[in-house]
Amino acid sequence: QFFITESDKPNGKTIEQQMFVLRKLIEQGWRVAGLTDDDAYMCSLSSETVVYKGQLTTEQVESFFLDLQSPMFTSYVALVHSRFSTNTFPAWHRAQPMRMLGHNGEINTLRGNVNWMKARQGVMRCNSLSVTERTLQKLLPIIPKEQSDSGSFDSVLELLV
Repeated sequence: QFFITESDKPNGKTIEQQMFVLRKLIEQGWRVAGLTDDDAYMCSLSSETVVYKGQLTTEQVESFFLDLQSPMFTSYVALVHSRFSTNTFPAWHRAQPMRMLGHNGEINTLRGNVNWMKARQGVMRCNSLSVTERTLQKLLPIIPKEQSDSGSFDSVLELLV
């Protein structure tokens, strides 16, 4: 576990944008080291959203994640998704909720959507992230291999937000 503090906004990037780039660079380092999402997975890296994952019943969530019992821990909204990777082999990176969404169902156009995103990666630019072309390449792929349909959608949504 590590903690990140906000300093000046480098190149005008918000803390959320900085943490998105940081998480993607960490994940790229894991891939270079030969690790997969099955070996290491960062549930969230955000100043606005906390994602908890566990093979738990809904009744076990509060007693397992002790910070949820603290009166100092407040939230406008909370989402509990009680299914665990039902149509794929169980894995942390495929378990709901994702970083940006909780999704119950199938996305039938998955292969086509993944291919469209791969094709767009070659021409992708993002002025608001203010990263070099070299750094931008390290953020790829937008949709990691072996990602579920919900995880693929979540990865693209996270980029767009």
